[in-house]
Amino acid sequence: MLKKFHVSQIYPVLLLTAFLLVYSSCTPQTTVEVDVPPPPETRVEEVTEQIHGVEISDPYRWLEDKESEETQVWITNQNDYTDSILNQLPWQEKLSARLSGMQYSGGVDLIPKVKGNRAFYINRLSESNIPLLCMREGADGEEEILVDPRPVSSSGPLVLYIPGLSEGGKMMGYTVHERGAREFEIKIIDVDSRTELPDVLPAAAYTAMLILSDKSGYYFTRYEEPGIGLYYRAVGSEPDSERLVYSHELKPGQQATAILSSDNRYILLDVQTGRFQDQLYLMDLESGEEMVPLVTDIPALFSPPQFGEKYLYTWTNWEAPNGRILRIDPQNPQRENWEEIFPESDTRLLSLTIAGGKLFIQYLKDVVSYVEAFDIDGNKTGELTMPGIGLMTGISGHWDSDFGFFFYTSFDTPNAIYSYNFESGEHEIWFRHQVQLDSDDYEVKQVWYESADGAKVPMFVAHKTGVELNGQNPTLLAGYGAFLYSYLPIYNPLMAAWLESGGVFAAANIRGGGEFGEEWHRAGMLQNKQNSINDIIAAAEHLTSEKYTNPDKLAIMGGGHGSVVAGAALAQRPDLCAAVVLRYPLLDMLRYHKFPHGNRYVPEYGTADAPDQFEYLHKYSPYHNVDPEAKYPAVLLISGEAASSYPPLHALKMAALLQSVSDTGNLALLRYYTAERLRPTQEGRSRVTEEEEILSFLCWRLKVNM
Repeated sequence: MLKKFHVSQIYPVLLLTAFLLVYSSCTPQTTVEVDVPPPPETRVEEVTEQIHGVEISDPYRWLEDKESEETQVWITNQNDYTDSILNQLPWQEKLSARLSGMQYSGGVDLIPKVKGNRAFYINRLSESNIPLLCMREGADGEEEILVDPRPVSSSGPLVLYIPGLSEGGKMMGYTVHERGAREFEIKIIDVDSRTELPDVLPAAAYTAMLILSDKSGYYFTRYEEPGIGLYYRAVGSEPDSERLVYSHELKPGQQATAILSSDNRYILLDVQTGRFQDQLYLMDLESGEEMVPLVTDIPALFSPPQFGEKYLYTWTNWEAPNGRILRIDPQNPQRENWEEIFPESDTRLLSLTIAGGKLFIQYLKDVVSYVEAFDIDGNKTGELTMPGIGLMTGISGHWDSDFGFFFYTSFDTPNAIYSYNFESGEHEIWFRHQVQLDSDDYEVKQVWYESADGAKVPMFVAHKTGVELNGQNPTLLAGYGAFLYSYLPIYNPLMAAWLESGGVFAAANIRGGGEFGEEWHRAGMLQNKQNSINDIIAAAEHLTSEKYTNPDKLAIMGGGHGSVVAGAALAQRPDLCAAVVLRYPLLDMLRYHKFPHGNRYVPEYGTADAPDQFEYLHKYSPYHNVDPEAKYPAVLLISGEAASSYPPLHALKMAALLQSVSDTGNLALLRYYTAERLRPTQEGRSRVTEEEEILSFLCWRLKVNM
């Protein structure tokens, strides 16, 4: 199962690579004449306050109330203004066709789940994008469709998910619900007989389903105020027969899930506090249903915990910023009995998978991933490497299975799932998305550059083989630098079009990410955030000095937490590039924590409520460092009703502020996506996609044409 891949971690790449398609059909140096009227007027309501003795001015605070009638009218005017400019650009039809043609069409996106000799996976029909729940006996067995949801009526995209599988894959729980739904019902299939049971768990927020091997019953976890409950229900019983086994109160920001040992003796409850801490609780079903604390007082990650034949294994960064592996005997789980079977090293240890009677450890060395195999005593039995620089996940399988799967991708290689034979160590492509891209025509390399303080920072650079470094190549620079996220090479259909056109893509592994473990992360968080900003600035300068591009042909894009760095670079060094796109951004770093989800980010950035943290936040906060005398690159700010994690106020206030200094020639556009703008047409596609508008904007500002 793809756990460490946050395919929460693919999200920033999808945001930042949207620009890439611009040049796929463009002719360089063609200027399109566009009438650019003055921006709409924005009322100034000067709000000043003293924060730790410093006077702070906030002339557009009234825009923080996005529900007010005045703000809604202002947003409408801004959208109309953006329409009046982008609608003059003649490329929407071509961009739409090209975007559609470069998308994956159906297929398998996630690694199959393996139990015994059975592989379970979701296969999407290319003609309708409907997910089918499928199974194979063995990696190469004939595909069987277990669940076909096509009769289900839905107003939105469907999600098919497998929350529970018994040992040997004999019984399975599954859900079908609309994307984004928090509550859903769980149905159960007896896989041996290929029949659906009458048992149904009514719609609720479930996190795990643990089915007993003898098919007699199942445990499940469900969110309920004030936390989460672990329940048991016998197969064939009515919903009101469920029995509460254990309840656990959760604090704000916490979530929980559970796993079952292969012998059905132990249940492990994992309470997670974001990406900062795990608490583990162990229940021995043989001796009685009593939950015993295993890890509660250590501010570290223990994730994901996994059961082997006899032991519990877990990756942790406790007293090991680069990660180590611990082995715990469930019969003697006291901390003094824990064993360290793989110590910390200079190479970052990313994850552990227990499968096929072996331990598979995924490493990240100089931001390049590889996997090593070990027996249960820690003796190395093999290594998996791929031919290029890309992302390879650990093996997905089961302790007693003969085969498993892993995932590989790169900037120039479509997502591929490989099957892996545990006995022979042989692997082969099991499924790969088919696209019109020949990987042999491209190259992905890694370069290193020096940041302002002398730190050596790596950066992936991808382009067509033999591209001429003449300083004229359209280039996209992307970075993230937050929350331990490692910016690894992954394939994106937009990226393929960009590389095909001869463009250069650069992904800077700036500090604040997890590329070199917790030390690298801490070097770009809290009071050290300026290091992340300096790293992206130095990356832009390196691309120019090495003749990849020049400031007139360079664009920077930041989304989510990546927008903090991109926005700060915009404010501090407006000479770096010709265009900036900030998508669902965080830009007011003095007030971000006062709004929904903001408190979750305080451990990463700090809070202006603390005097020492206010000082450095004020110095780099993009919104508070706009110079009314400066000439800025053209900026497109994107937000909308779907921006739950990144409140629209950041984009709204920054757009108003940049437009207030438009007399110096600055251009700032705001696109606010309402539900109406994103609603599909009768033909099944959105009226205008975000990607099309981003590409049109950048094609215009970088003086290229379709």
